[in-house]
Amino acid sequence: MINRLSITIFFFLFVVYSIGEIGFSYVFYNEFSILRTILFGLAAALLTTYMLVKRGHIKTTADIFKYKKIVIPVSIKPPKTTLYIIKETLALNKFIVNTEKSIIDKIVCSGQRNLMDFGDVYTILFKNDEVIIRSKPKIGFNFTDTTGATKFRMLQIQQIVKNYCK
Repeated sequence: MINRLSITIFFFLFVVYSIGEIGFSYVFYNEFSILRTILFGLAAALLTTYMLVKRGHIKTTADIFKYKKIVIPVSIKPPKTTLYIIKETLALNKFIVNTEKSIIDKIVCSGQRNLMDFGDVYTILFKNDEVIIRSKPKIGFNFTDTTGATKFRMLQIQQIVKNYCK
């Protein structure tokens, strides 16, 4: 089934793979072949697009970039002790809390890298009537997250925040 999303993903991946092939050609090969670059870009983009769209991991173009946002309504702003407990709970759940970037009303943490994913940076903002959880990839975009790790980690952070903020 070919739709607009599939075509957008295909062209995006074709450009990414072609630029990568051009870079590798200049570094590792003596000559540059446009035909090889186009064929490699087409094959890689076609197979990756098929894999991502067929499995259902990508439903919108925003899923390629993995920028996600969850808003949790709360009745009152949590006290500082609750924020400290949330930081400790995140650390116990294998999140790396960045103490340098975390301030009074903001917690910045990241997930651990693995072979299938580069990892994400999560920001938890505590406002008077809501808690905003945002994620962004450590690199500019992350179409390698085929296991859904970003979604799982966002739900895990959401559950931790809901347990301590009511």
